[in-house]
Amino acid sequence: MDADALTRFTTLERKLAILTGELTQTHNDIRALKLAYDLADLSRRKSKSRMVLFFGRDQFVDNSKYLFTHVAHSQSQFTPVWCSFNSALVAELKSHGFVAFDMSQDHSRTVALLLSAAVAVHCVNPNESLRLAVFDAALAGAVRLQLWHGVGHIGTKKIDLMLSDYMNLLNPSNVDQLHGASSIDVMVSPARRFDAFWRASFGVRDILRAGLPRNEVLLREPTAIDNIGAVTFQPEWRRHRGVRLLCAPTFSAAGDLPLWARPEIVSAMLSSVADRNPLLFVKPHPFDQSKIDRGLLPASGVVMLPAVRDIYPVLNQFDMLITDKSSLLSDYLLLDRPVLMLNETAQNDPNIWMAYGDAPSPGIEATHADAAEALRAALLDDRYAEARAANRKVMFETDPRTACADIAQTIAEIVNKRSPSAEAAYA
Repeated sequence: MDADALTRFTTLERKLAILTGELTQTHNDIRALKLAYDLADLSRRKSKSRMVLFFGRDQFVDNSKYLFTHVAHSQSQFTPVWCSFNSALVAELKSHGFVAFDMSQDHSRTVALLLSAAVAVHCVNPNESLRLAVFDAALAGAVRLQLWHGVGHIGTKKIDLMLSDYMNLLNPSNVDQLHGASSIDVMVSPARRFDAFWRASFGVRDILRAGLPRNEVLLREPTAIDNIGAVTFQPEWRRHRGVRLLCAPTFSAAGDLPLWARPEIVSAMLSSVADRNPLLFVKPHPFDQSKIDRGLLPASGVVMLPAVRDIYPVLNQFDMLITDKSSLLSDYLLLDRPVLMLNETAQNDPNIWMAYGDAPSPGIEATHADAAEALRAALLDDRYAEARAANRKVMFETDPRTACADIAQTIAEIVNKRSPSAEAAYA
């Protein structure tokens, strides 16, 4: 064989290897699609046990946490199971007597668990909690209830299906996100004013009128169970003779510095209320954790709280909230304390400010340039008590103290319909 023939043969051999690899990958993709399709069909047909699965973030935080611990200690009509890929968290919950399942270990056993569940409770996009298409498919037969992680962006923020017209829907990641968001059957909504937003965002039809479980701990003393995964409030902070200010903004855009990392603004704010001996705490948004990991430091004089831990058991320890349009603001209104909303400018984005519908702004809104003056006015001359009350009236139509009990009752009713016989729950 001459050199030219050998070169042609080698080239053809390489092309054949590439084609063989592509065909193998396509075959595997088709098998995976069929597996997911078949699992979803099986899940919809399979009888369900009296078991409710709870999903949340990677840490033990947010609305799913509080509903899970409530039902685990207050009812016996179904078995609540916390599901997570965080092996350490699963072990910790088991040590406290809870039923918890590690989804990172035996995938076959995970699929069996998901196939049997009557109800699944979420507080983020299910795509984030389930991660794998086969897990999502295996849960298709469960009634999915979405607690979400806050309210308050109505009229400003657009999420999920509201953004589909602007997304590349040939990108599988985008479609996965939208599919997860719209896989919800029941949406918890604390007031009528939010219902249209949930339907437009998630395509959900059934609305459950109830409060947000995480708000209960604002209005009572936290328990030892509440403190699992929570921020530790140091004794010296409690003894502080002065005002405790909490800065809790939403996440900052890529390339932008969050407010708490800008020394010129932080210094001016602290100086403006120096006569009140302020302690300024910062609870970064979890999405800003990556910036912290890359070395972003807070301005001098700031007490940094962990971004990924639960702030709610200690939220009532702060005398004032400084934020932008974080949904935490809506919850903080239940404490009837001053709030200050700060944004970079008033001109860059006409949708930058919170929208309150038929209620007035619950506090001072100011730009970063006016932050110091606005902080002093908000703290020392609070004139927004009536506005906060008006907001609470339209945001919370049910008693926030009974949120968990209200939701648990509906879940029990769903379980009774899906699994009328008292068959053995998953162990």
